Amino acid sequence: MSLTNNIKKVLDEVAADNVSGSATLQRKLEEGLLSVLKEGEDVVQVGEQRKVIDMFLRFREEMSSFAVLGHFTDHLVYRLRTPGKGMVEKILDAILDYRKQWADVDKRIYRNFLSSVPGMDQPGIFRYLLHSHSGTICEFFRMLTKEFPTEEMVLMQTESRPALEGRQQALCLRDLGYEVWFGTDSAVSGLFSGVDMVLLGADKVYPDSFVNKTGSYAICLLAREEGIPVYVLADTRKFVMSDEGTIPEDVNLSGGPPEEVWDAAPEGIKVFNAYFEEIPAHLVTAFITEEHFIPGVALTYSGLFNL
Repeated sequence: MSLTNNIKKVLDEVAADNVSGSATLQRKLEEGLLSVLKEGEDVVQVGEQRKVIDMFLRFREEMSSFAVLGHFTDHLVYRLRTPGKGMVEKILDAILDYRKQWADVDKRIYRNFLSSVPGMDQPGIFRYLLHSHSGTICEFFRMLTKEFPTEEMVLMQTESRPALEGRQQALCLRDLGYEVWFGTDSAVSGLFSGVDMVLLGADKVYPDSFVNKTGSYAICLLAREEGIPVYVLADTRKFVMSDEGTIPEDVNLSGGPPEEVWDAAPEGIKVFNAYFEEIPAHLVTAFITEEHFIPGVALTYSGLFNL
């Protein structure tokens, strides 16, 4: 199989993953490209390089809901369009440069969280409510285990329909040694008893809202009703501008095939299968990046959307 076809295979495999979050998909793409590039010869016709660029651009459009993935793809395309070197060397250099720039982003988010959120210098007995699956959240708790006893914390995890990716996060957290309670999205109110805070990831952040897996909006509303703070962990690659100040059309809120929700639904029943939803920023206590602590009500004025 040619190098171009191998790259397409990697892109198809990443696109087929409807469980992982934005940063996890970016790392999956990165690892897949490194694997196929090791076997490819750096003698590629100009037409093949253009074909690969077009493949990346189509992939970016298809996966537009994932900001970090788009950020990484833009980086690859930019490097491919620069003169000199062969295609393999350009992609390898782009990946290595990207890794160097963003290698410690989760650690920086973690440190910023501990120093910014009240009470996190000594968490004590804490109950967190978590939703869906986020590589940033898993890394946060992995680092937390190195400083604080896991037996003092309880994690309440909800699943996220229709892909049920919350199960993957629950297993990750269990393997780290935490006590994990698991429930469906619709039963989340039963998990709120004694919760100290809600931690969410994000796939994209806009000036007055953020996008995350379905179920997040209901959790934020319930947290407000219960007086529980909500913190969103998201690095600055996920902050994107919208000309209208609202979520643009490039984010797919309609989701996937209806059979994921109801296989062979009876005639006359239209199935709504959403993967993502838009959540107003004012429902969030604060957005925490690798450098910033931004109250939800001040998100529009944070300056991150002018970068």
